[in-house]
Amino acid sequence: MNTPRPLYKLLHGEKTRLADLVTTTRQLRRLNQHLLAVLAAPLTDHCQVARYDTEQLIIQVDSPVWASRLRYYVPTLLQELKQNIPDLQGLKSIKIHVAPATPTPVEKPPDKREITPAASRNIQAMAEAIDDPVLREALQRLSRPRRTGDK
Repeated sequence: MNTPRPLYKLLHGEKTRLADLVTTTRQLRRLNQHLLAVLAAPLTDHCQVARYDTEQLIIQVDSPVWASRLRYYVPTLLQELKQNIPDLQGLKSIKIHVAPATPTPVEKPPDKREITPAASRNIQAMAEAIDDPVLREALQRLSRPRRTGDK
């Protein structure tokens, strides 16, 4: 029978998949902080550490342009990381992976459009002062209250 275990044991103590995930996340966060400290300002917004092992570090960028700029920093970055992070003493290479950022979905405009009574009265008054019958009819249609689903 499974018994409940304290959360701290899941996250830190016993060797579980969740504990491994938390450990890896912390290491990636620490590596990202070192990466941001070494790189120049515009580049820091477009790259992050994606994965690493004892010999290779993979940095993900959001476009080929930033990948090209990052390549200039690879020798400096490799040296800095090896000097400042004991876990990366055996680091031999840095690989750059381009993964475009996913665009933010555009919100669909609301289906229901309402006109306020005051706006309706103003448009109606304007329509009454118009001599052109086509324009007058268009303004009168615009001033009518709409129900959901009307076009």
